[in-house]
Amino acid sequence: MRDDMSNVATDLVQLTVSDCAAVLIGSAARGCRTEYSDIDILLICTHKIAPLPVIPGYHIKFGTEADFMRRLEAGEDFEAWCVRLGVTLVDRGVWARVKAASGEVWPRWEWKVVHGIRRLFLASQLSEGGDLLAANEELVFALGHIARALLLRAGTFPLSRPELADQVRALGYAHLADLHERLRVGDTPSHRDVSLGLLYSKKLLVHLDRSTYGKIARDDANVARAKELLRLQRNRSPNGNRRETK
Repeated sequence: MRDDMSNVATDLVQLTVSDCAAVLIGSAARGCRTEYSDIDILLICTHKIAPLPVIPGYHIKFGTEADFMRRLEAGEDFEAWCVRLGVTLVDRGVWARVKAASGEVWPRWEWKVVHGIRRLFLASQLSEGGDLLAANEELVFALGHIARALLLRAGTFPLSRPELADQVRALGYAHLADLHERLRVGDTPSHRDVSLGLLYSKKLLVHLDRSTYGKIARDDANVARAKELLRLQRNRSPNGNRRETK
């Protein structure tokens, strides 16, 4: 399998003549990949390249060196994870340069709260619209962000997704661990688990940062009201009467 990864990495870096690197990330890098996991590879270059190939069984994450460093320095945990735990497959020099410049940057757990809130609101909208499968998928992300926020705030660096359950369980959040795993690996979304996920995500996010949750909720409500007002205006004719529908 490692030979296959190396071959894919070699093919990826041949997409450009610029300085670039291919780095194995995610559960495959940690040696705990499951049947539900793709093989994740970060392709980082000094310049943008497109389009990226679609490779069955692989998920290719692309970033430029400048964007990667900007997000790393801003406290995003994905970039910090790649630097700390990624496995170098091919490097023309850019990855060594990134690692040398990164030091021991600790991600900001507050960013995970923001990401979790936005995923939760989207999951809620999808659930209300009857798309249980999409709502389930968004909740997996929301609960994952929450788990990482709790771990980072406690001074524990989050590992790969399959390892999160044991980490948050050790932190005292067994219900979060169990619910996240059921939503993540279940074949068919459960109405009960989706409902539990929506309620529990909100509870934990408010616990983590009530102020940020309230602000984003208000902003989200204002955007929804503006969209509804615009829709009503568009449904009216110039003379103030409603347009006839055919």
